[in-house]
Amino acid sequence: MKNGITLLVADHGLGYFVVHDDDRYCFIPTDGDVPHLALAFGWSPCSRCPNTCRGATDGTRNCPHCTGNVHRQHAIDWLNAQDGDWIAAEPGYFAPVSPSLNHDMVRALYVLAASYYHGQWSRGYRLLCRVKRYADRHGINLSVKTRVSQQLLRRLVKRYAHQL
Repeated sequence: MKNGITLLVADHGLGYFVVHDDDRYCFIPTDGDVPHLALAFGWSPCSRCPNTCRGATDGTRNCPHCTGNVHRQHAIDWLNAQDGDWIAAEPGYFAPVSPSLNHDMVRALYVLAASYYHGQWSRGYRLLCRVKRYADRHGINLSVKTRVSQQLLRRLVKRYAHQL
């Protein structure tokens, strides 16, 4: 799973290590935000309550049938049973590794790739697809032409057009 996390239980019940796909990790002590960690891996706080209670809490507050402390203990028990077995989508424990690109640079790269790629299997076409996906995810309007993006494009063409 891309951008996933794995749960590892620390020795002596002191807490949990959340390990990212790229080997970064963070430690969450048992007195920390254990219910939200358990929720990230699929735990349900009211799973032991009657059906009328399901969804009444996120595990940190009381519900009609259990106190927040009881939910917390259930979350700890559930996490201890999952050691290393669960992989989940990363809910925000880790900041993105790479800084976002300058919008003008993204626009210049897109025009470079669109103008100089040589077929669907070329390096230029791969670049075109990646830049387009990046722009869509970050809300960058690729049709805008600025003076800075035009200057960057001229430099990129001189240096990289023959390599695409």
